[in-house]
Amino acid sequence: MRRLLSFLMASTMLTGILSAQTVQTKLETTDLTNTYKYSTSSLVAKGIHDPSVVWDSPTQTFYVYGSHYAGAKTTDLRHWTAISEYYKGGYDSANAYKAFQSNPTHTVKRCLPGKTEAEEVTLGSYDAGAFAGTYAEIQVGDRKPTTKEAWVDGCQWAPDIVYNPSMGKWCYYLSINGDYWASVIVLMTSNSPTGPFTYEAPIVFGGFDGQTRSGKSVNYKDTDLELVLGTQSSLPGRYKTNKWGNFWPNCIDPCVFFDEEGEMWMSYGSWSGGIWMLKLDKQTGLRDYTYTYSGTASSISSQQTSDAYFGKLIAGGAYVSGEGSYIQHIGNYYYLFMSYGAFGPIDGYEMRIFRSENPDGPYVDANGINAINTTYQLNYGPNAATNKGMKIIGSYNGWGPQIMGQCAMGHNSACQDDQGRTYVVFHSKFANGETQYPPHAMRVHQLFLNKSGWLCAAPFAFNGEETTDATIATTQPWSATDIEGDYHVLIHPYKLDHANWAVATPKTIHLSADGKVTGDYTGTWTYTDEGKSYFRIKLGTVTYDGVVTEQTIQGSNNSFGLNVATAKALCFSAVCTTKGNASCGVPVWGYKMQAPYAIAYNYQTYSDYFKTTLLSRVSKNIEIVFTPEESVELEWTSSNPDVLSNTGKCNPADEDVALTMTARLSAGSYYWEKEYSTTVKAATEVTGDPITGLVAYYNFDERPTQNLYNPEQTVVYGRSSTSGASAATQVEDPARFGKVVRQYFGAQGYNSYSRMTNPLYEQENLDGFTVSLWVKRADDNKYDALWSFFDSTSPKASGARLFLTGNSYLGFNDDNGNWFDINYPEANDTHPSGKWKSLSKIGVGAWHLVTITYSKDSGYMFYLDGSTYLSSQMVYAGSAATAADFDRQLVLNHVTTARYFFLGLGSFWGSAEADFDDLMIYNRALTADDVKGLSTLLNRVNHFDDGTIVGIDGLSADTPSTSAAPAGIYDLTGRKVTHPGKGLYIVDGKKVWFQ
Repeated sequence: MRRLLSFLMASTMLTGILSAQTVQTKLETTDLTNTYKYSTSSLVAKGIHDPSVVWDSPTQTFYVYGSHYAGAKTTDLRHWTAISEYYKGGYDSANAYKAFQSNPTHTVKRCLPGKTEAEEVTLGSYDAGAFAGTYAEIQVGDRKPTTKEAWVDGCQWAPDIVYNPSMGKWCYYLSINGDYWASVIVLMTSNSPTGPFTYEAPIVFGGFDGQTRSGKSVNYKDTDLELVLGTQSSLPGRYKTNKWGNFWPNCIDPCVFFDEEGEMWMSYGSWSGGIWMLKLDKQTGLRDYTYTYSGTASSISSQQTSDAYFGKLIAGGAYVSGEGSYIQHIGNYYYLFMSYGAFGPIDGYEMRIFRSENPDGPYVDANGINAINTTYQLNYGPNAATNKGMKIIGSYNGWGPQIMGQCAMGHNSACQDDQGRTYVVFHSKFANGETQYPPHAMRVHQLFLNKSGWLCAAPFAFNGEETTDATIATTQPWSATDIEGDYHVLIHPYKLDHANWAVATPKTIHLSADGKVTGDYTGTWTYTDEGKSYFRIKLGTVTYDGVVTEQTIQGSNNSFGLNVATAKALCFSAVCTTKGNASCGVPVWGYKMQAPYAIAYNYQTYSDYFKTTLLSRVSKNIEIVFTPEESVELEWTSSNPDVLSNTGKCNPADEDVALTMTARLSAGSYYWEKEYSTTVKAATEVTGDPITGLVAYYNFDERPTQNLYNPEQTVVYGRSSTSGASAATQVEDPARFGKVVRQYFGAQGYNSYSRMTNPLYEQENLDGFTVSLWVKRADDNKYDALWSFFDSTSPKASGARLFLTGNSYLGFNDDNGNWFDINYPEANDTHPSGKWKSLSKIGVGAWHLVTITYSKDSGYMFYLDGSTYLSSQMVYAGSAATAADFDRQLVLNHVTTARYFFLGLGSFWGSAEADFDDLMIYNRALTADDVKGLSTLLNRVNHFDDGTIVGIDGLSADTPSTSAAPAGIYDLTGRKVTHPGKGLYIVDGKKVWFQ
């Protein structure tokens, strides 16, 4: 109990889990099962588009509002409740249109251009709904005209809400979007953040360009233009343009905020004319008509940065993308958030940040570049001409327990709570292939200020963490030793090819306590200030400045919610702020699970493995070695390694042997270990003859990789195209002897392959053959090739082929009208094999011995791990009426005329993603007993160099030797051996063991 209490207290401390202990802490199995819990949750998963968040301190509640009157509330930013009261206001139907027709009369003060005295005037009763609905009756593209009521109801987008203490009201600002920029922003108020809301008045109009379309136009007399400019005899010339979007704003997407002096402002706008700023009157919540702006030109020819009616341009313009502006004061600056690109999943949406010391700008990025555009530049996607703006989050996949990639994150808001925590709230779409009506969900991430005052988003969604900018700036809970470990790292680059679903994916690095970075990236890391949690990491040539904090791990799931774990992770979030660097503005995230959680995660991830691996009697090699994740080490210790080694290699004796295997998981100063009892069964008799007829054996351990029966035959590791899959290569696998060959998925023409000379080429009088090898599939693709006999090096070449896929599907086609499909994947009525059930036996993620035999007399047989599973009599279709009618000699003709044997190439499809080991090819069809005997031998301590296959009964050699090999060396079958490796041989009539 004391041990468990100590562990739980350590794992929940605010300062993180201290690992600089001299004594290691042992975790019991109950600790592991209670520490790491994982569930699928709707955490921060409300489908609110264009979310605007507001913090209500008296009730300690966050309220979020989105387009089309969506709304929700929460007290913890994790669990949300829909604001049902809001809909009772009657603004979710045609009633909304009626509300905009009946506004009260407001008395406001204005100061006309050239005047110094303000005067009181009456704000006219403008019909905002009718204004924006004018274009409902005009056909635009394929859209058919609709009613004004329906138009207004469907075009109420991207609201913003603030509490106005001067009014004692909640002020809800809403845009009604019309075609041709005929949009209007209006104010609605309520005594409650949940409504019902009352329409007050319009704030700003757009699109009154003097153009007539289908007999209709927007009349500037129906706007408040003259209230600002005074009576006009006609529309001022600068607004008479059919290129409104090149110069003037679309009056949508309001963001209303109070500055540090208590004054009220509104940013608004979108693509086209950019983001503009108006000062509001905090006494009314409406436009401050006494605040004047320059800009009264009679005509227009270039981008305007100020206008007497529209206010001041602060960002965008010249039809450069950028919308959903949001301004929040954090620390010493006002931060302007914008979303570049369009909001569809493949349309490039991503959030950028600028900052200013003043609420109305100028707003700049770390390069000092102003947020305003004076000429057009593409600013998102792979062909972007500029990387202006600090990126906050981009599209990504594979982060933490993420199942479905997130993309098109944007149209955000931000807020701070009473504890000084800052949050960014945005909607996210998903990389699930939907583009027309894609699902979306809301996300909340905490924001932190780095040392130079730029914002860094936490790597995972907010889950109640307590860290603030103040604690970052005053404490350093983790030492360099605590930070040391393996990290998942994710860089959010500019210029992703969103149109082709490009997303950022994580890499792995190691941070050492001495400040070095190794792994997929190399570089250095350091704390930038003693006693503070400011963090700097250099990856390659790019330096990122950020913070270190602790978080709970989550990732998006298939239901667009979040996979939530109780696991704590040590995280860093940083951004490049190096002026002039091409990566300036690029953020990077990193995380590693804290030690006890990492151990618990690995234990639970492999719980079945730990529970079942050693609970039965062992008679063959067991796969007790895997590569743990999250900086965890796994070590097995056998009480009798001569019989069952520490790596699970089985060497049965003449009788059963009882022993124990002790598993130990360790990370940092924590460990868990447990003893497992098992019995190694006595050696099984080797059946049949698994040796005769072997003409090729590749163990893939060395390079060059030779056929140990014919060293002149070697393996070519390659790929079919430099733009396709990675080339096949050799890698370590602790569950196998030596190395294995790894191949990667690639579509046909982009194959990852291993090519060998066909050892059966030009073989005379061939009656049958066998191919046997170990396979570990990485995916469940049914069509991509495991191996083939093929006569060309080009994967798309025509010609005869015989191939096996991961589905245990054997296909043959001689390119002359003769073919068969045995065990065709997904057989159906349209395929001749439809009347036979498809049978897939080669499992994913584990090593299996896959043996195929083919005989002129008996046809095809499939064996898995030494057992018979499939024959051509069971599942067969082809150019012949029945299996018995097929001319089996055609296959034998092919395998003796095909020049090559391939792994990963030769089917009509691509290469399978899989590992391979110990390939054996025979010039005869092994019998069932032969295959069973081969499986027995391969599941013992065996050495296959130069074709020598050593059984358990040969391990007690008469004379061990480490000297150079003498002449006259033979393997156990009597064949002369030229280059003996480690193993048992016959020398001068005696068995000799070579080390």
